[in-house]
Amino acid sequence: MLFLLAAALGVFNIVNKPLQSLKTNIQGTENILELADKFKKPVLIASTSEIYGKNTKVPLNEEDDRIIGHPLKSRWSYSEAKAIDESLAYAYFIEKNLFFASIPGY
Repeated sequence: MLFLLAAALGVFNIVNKPLQSLKTNIQGTENILELADKFKKPVLIASTSEIYGKNTKVPLNEEDDRIIGHPLKSRWSYSEAKAIDESLAYAYFIEKNLFFASIPGY
């Protein structure tokens, strides 16, 4: 089993280096998913409650809506990247039968 726990993080990095942060998060996840598929290994991907953005529901559930701010605010790039990570993992599950699990709020 592969574990993906790494991500670009930290407010300074996300706000001041959004391109680097986006690439680190999205490409890093894509690399791990490609390896998991190549070697037919299950993968566990740590996500974040940040993908829910401004949703104030407590507690949050994986089925809850994402409520995020304006796309030109760098603050949301981390949320977007981690949501794309989850979408990539789900696409690998659907199209390639790759087994994965997520840890919401991690």
